[in-house]
Amino acid sequence: MVIDEYAKKGFRYVGYIPTHMDTYGKLRSIDLIFEKDENDF
Repeated sequence: MVIDEYAKKGFRYVGYIPTHMDTYGKLRSIDLIFEKDENDF
């Protein structure tokens, strides 16, 4: 799972942004948002 892979690298999942919806309002694609403490770079 993508979230688990990023968590192993020190990132934390914080949410998502819908990037494509169909004509009925159903989500078709999303972008996941991760953050990492700037001291970890």
